Amino acid sequence: NGELHHRRHFAVHPSLHLLNGLLHQQSALYQVVPEAGDLSWPVDEIIEASDGSMWAATAWGALHLSTEGPMLYTSADMAPALQKLAPELELFIVPDEAVSGHTWGEGIGVKVIKGGFLGIFRGDASLVVWAVAPGGPAERAGLEVGDRILSANGDLPDLPHLVLEGTEGTEVTLVVERENRAETFEITVVQESLRGSTGGFSICDIIEDLDGGLWCGLTWGGEVAHWGRGREWRIYTEADGLDGGDVPEMIQIRDGTIWTVNAEPGKGINRFDGKTWTTSFLVENNTVATSILETSDGVLWVGHYGGWLAAFRNGVWTLYPPPPEIPVPNVRLAGMLESSNGALWIAGLGEEAVKLEYRTGRWTSYENLTFACEAPDGSLWFFAWRSPTGSGVVDGVVRFDGKQWIRYREEDGLMNFPRLLIAAVDGTVWAGGSHRGQAATARFDPSNALAENGKFWILEVHPQLGSRISSGIRSMNGDLWFGAGRVEMGHLGGVIRFDGTDRRHYTGAESLPVCYAMAQTPNGKLWFGGNGLRCFDGKTWTSITRPEALKSWIHTMCVTDSGDLWVGTRASGAFRFDGQTWTQYTVQDGLPDGQVNAILPAADGSILAGTPGGICRFDGRVWHAYTLLPDVKITGVSSHRIQQARDGAFWIRSARMQLCYQPDADPPDTEMSFFPEEVSRPANITLTWQGTDPWKDTPRAGLRYAWRLDGGEWSAYSAQTSRLFLNLSDGDHTFEVKARDQDFNEDSTRPCPRAKPRT
Repeated sequence: NGELHHRRHFAVHPSLHLLNGLLHQQSALYQVVPEAGDLSWPVDEIIEASDGSMWAATAWGALHLSTEGPMLYTSADMAPALQKLAPELELFIVPDEAVSGHTWGEGIGVKVIKGGFLGIFRGDASLVVWAVAPGGPAERAGLEVGDRILSANGDLPDLPHLVLEGTEGTEVTLVVERENRAETFEITVVQESLRGSTGGFSICDIIEDLDGGLWCGLTWGGEVAHWGRGREWRIYTEADGLDGGDVPEMIQIRDGTIWTVNAEPGKGINRFDGKTWTTSFLVENNTVATSILETSDGVLWVGHYGGWLAAFRNGVWTLYPPPPEIPVPNVRLAGMLESSNGALWIAGLGEEAVKLEYRTGRWTSYENLTFACEAPDGSLWFFAWRSPTGSGVVDGVVRFDGKQWIRYREEDGLMNFPRLLIAAVDGTVWAGGSHRGQAATARFDPSNALAENGKFWILEVHPQLGSRISSGIRSMNGDLWFGAGRVEMGHLGGVIRFDGTDRRHYTGAESLPVCYAMAQTPNGKLWFGGNGLRCFDGKTWTSITRPEALKSWIHTMCVTDSGDLWVGTRASGAFRFDGQTWTQYTVQDGLPDGQVNAILPAADGSILAGTPGGICRFDGRVWHAYTLLPDVKITGVSSHRIQQARDGAFWIRSARMQLCYQPDADPPDTEMSFFPEEVSRPANITLTWQGTDPWKDTPRAGLRYAWRLDGGEWSAYSAQTSRLFLNLSDGDHTFEVKARDQDFNEDSTRPCPRAKPRT
C-alpha cells in the first residue's frame, strides 16, 4: 500500500520474481538455483537493476536473473563444486582482480558455504564443501569438493568456523553425504596449521551505482569488488584504505559517494569519493555498525549493534542512543527502511520490524544507571553509563546502600566493560564482562576491601573463552558459572565453572559456543541457552532438539518456585518445561511479540515476560498485556532485563535507561450492573458488571474479570463484562464475580443476589 519504499531489500519487477530459487516470468516458472533441499544456497540481498533484471547476493556468488536466463558470477576456486552439484547452471568466472585470497590457517582444511547472517537459524541445510586444502587433513581423510557435512562432533554447527577452523591438534568427527552415494559416511580428522590460500566470491550485499556499475561486498573479509560499466573488475582492500570487516553493507548516496559498514567489532564506517577511502569511528567499545540508509531529507543513517543510531547531516555525525520509549531492537540492526511519511522502520537480526514512535513514559527512571542485582545486605548494584548524548559506554558499577552511592571503575580493579553482576549469599559480588577485548570476571568482597594491591576488585581474564561474558549463575552447590557472549576466531567459546578453588572450561564443543542465559532446575540440572539449548547433569551435556524452535537462539531463562523451567526465544515465543512436557506460548496465546528477551517469576507466582512489543504477565492460564506503560519495550539480549526487589518493586532495564516500578497495592472494586432477583422459565438470564480501580491506576479498559456460578470453578480472567446463562435449573443460584487490576490485585468476590427461576 505504499507504506514502505526503498530500492534495496524489496525488489519487485512486473515480469520477474525470485521465489525460493525459482524465477517467475509472467505466467511461467523457471529453475534458477537447485531446490532448497538439494543444495544450500543462502541469499542475503536482492536488487532490481536499472535494465529491469535482478541481482542476488548469495554465498556462491552474484546471481544475475534476466530474461536470458540465470548466470552466476563466482570465483575459479568455487566453480568446481558448482560444476559438480549444479552442472546446469551457467557460470561466469570472476577474474582474480576481484577475488581476495584467504590463507587456510589452522583447521581441517575445508571451506564451506555459509550465509552472511552467520548464527541465525536457517533450518537443517548441510554445509557444502566448496574447497579442500591440497594435502590437508580433510583431503587425506577422503573429503571431496561438493561433499555435504551433515554434522560435526554430533551437531550441525550454525557457527561452523568454531568447529572446522580451530586449534592445531583438535580432533573433529564429521558425518558426510556425497553425491551419487547412497549412504552417509563418517570420518575423523585432526586440525593442522596449513599453508596456501583459496579465493571465494561469497557476497552478502550488492548495489548498482549511478553509472550502472555493480558493487559486491565480500562476506568474509569485507573487501569490496567493483564491476564497472566498461566491464572492468577491481577489488578494494585494506591496502586501498578500506577498513573492511565481515558482512559489509553498502550504499551510494545522492552525492555519488559509496559508503560501507560491516558486522565486525572495531571497524569503522567507510566512505569512497571515487578516488580515496576514508574511515569514521563513532562509538567506543567496538560497537558494531550493521546497516545504512539515506532518507529522503538527505540524512545518512547508520544502525549499530544495541539499537544505536548515527545520523550524518551537513558533514557532522550525531549519535542517538535508543531511548527507553522506542522499541528499537537491542541486537544487530540488520535493515532500515523509510516509509512514505518519513518514518523509520528498523529490523533487528532475527527479529521483527519496528516503527519508531516517540512517547513519554510514566515510570520512575534512573538516567545513566541500569539495575544489576540486589545483594543479601539489601544494597542495590547498578551499571553506570556515560551520558546518553556521549558514547554510551559502561563507566563502572555503582553500589547504593540506602545512604551512599559509590562507583567502582577500572582503577579499582574492575574490568573496563562489565556486563553482569551476581550477588552471592556470602556477601561477595561477582562481575562478568570484557576487559580490553577479552572475557573477564572480577570479585568484590566487602570484608576484604583493599586487601589485595589496593584494589576493591580482584580481576581475572579468560582469553580462550571469548571476547566477553554475557551470562552467569550461582548454582545450588555454590559454584559460579560464566558464559561466553561473543566468540571470534581463536576463541573456544562455552562456559567457565568456578567451585571456589578450581576453574574448569567447558568449550563450545561441549556446551554452547555462545551462552546468553543460564538456569538451574530443582533436580540439579543446569540449563544453558544461546545458539540452541543444552542441559548439564554434572557429567553429560545434552542438546535439546525438540521442540524444533529450541534449536535456534535462546535469549533468556528462569525457574519458578514450583520447578518449572521457562525459556524465552528470539522468534518463537516462550516455552515452559514441567520436567516432562514442553508447552509453547506465542503471539496467538497473547504474547505481544514472538521474541522474548526477559522472563521473571514474580513474587505472587505469576510470570512476567518482556518483549519488543511490551511487557505481559501470565496468571497460569492466560497472558495479559501490561498496558499501564505501553511504551516500555524489552529489546535485545542482556541478562536480568526484568527483576523484582524484596520490596516488590520491578526494575526494568530498557536501553540505557533504568525504570523502577512500584506496583499498586490497592485492589479494584466490582459492581453488578444488571441482575434480576427472579427469573421465569425458560430461566435464561444475562448478568452484567463493571469494575473501577482506585485513582484509576488501571483504567477500566485494563481491568480483567473472573466469575463462577454456584461455587464452581473460576473462569479465566478476561475483559468480558457480561454472561448469558440458559435453562437454569429450579432453585437458588449464586453468581460471583471479581476484578483484577494490571498489578494482579484482586478484589473480594461480590455475589449477585440469588436468582430464583419460577416454574
